[in-house]
Amino acid sequence: MCENQQTLMIPIELTQEDRLLTASLCLSRMSLENLIAKEKEESVLHHKEKEYFETLRFDRRKASYLMGRYCAKKALNHLLKGQKMNSILIRSGVFGQPIVRTSTGIQVSISHSEDLGCALAFDEEYPMAIDLETIDLERSKVINDQLTPPERELLQAQWDKKAGSQYTWIWTVKEALSKVLKTGLTTPMSIYEVCEFAYEDPYIIAKYKNFTQYKTVSFFWKHAVCSITLPKQTKICMFNLKPFTG
Repeated sequence: MCENQQTLMIPIELTQEDRLLTASLCLSRMSLENLIAKEKEESVLHHKEKEYFETLRFDRRKASYLMGRYCAKKALNHLLKGQKMNSILIRSGVFGQPIVRTSTGIQVSISHSEDLGCALAFDEEYPMAIDLETIDLERSKVINDQLTPPERELLQAQWDKKAGSQYTWIWTVKEALSKVLKTGLTTPMSIYEVCEFAYEDPYIIAKYKNFTQYKTVSFFWKHAVCSITLPKQTKICMFNLKPFTG
């Protein structure tokens, strides 16, 4: 496979007390040219999605739309045991969140940054969300300015990964939570304050001051951080995920 093109499918097991659920994660790195080729080869888009895609004028918007739909359909196809990708329609909700139009009770969370994309397919009874951000050291000051004093102290005392990556990490942790809550980043960032985190290779586990019912599991992939928010009392196992190297 070309170095600039890679797609990983990661099965997920979720356990809470005596309940076992499955989810599916797709991670992808691909150019617009390759995404267009994949769409033709694998029939990714629903006919209504194709109609919308044909109205897009700019390559950046085309790439983000195709990347999101490609990752989402791969994750859904995996979780739904092979349902044809072009039979699945994903619409946008009132806050821009993806809504899967099927009768299966399965939903999806999507994120993308530059040439990277990801999607998480999960049972709608069990709220989850994903965010992915390319590590950008130039944004460190901007993000740091939006942190609470306890968060700055926490990062200074405990972060032992690549210098500067902590700001991208905490941003994804907050944005993933905002997606679960379906607010987006429309409220002050302090509402999503991170009160603690711990390293559990290959993950970083974060918890929140104001939303104690949730936790977020993060890992590094390529030159980005990926974060998944899910109910706190849940054990998560992501198969085939290598230890993080951020």
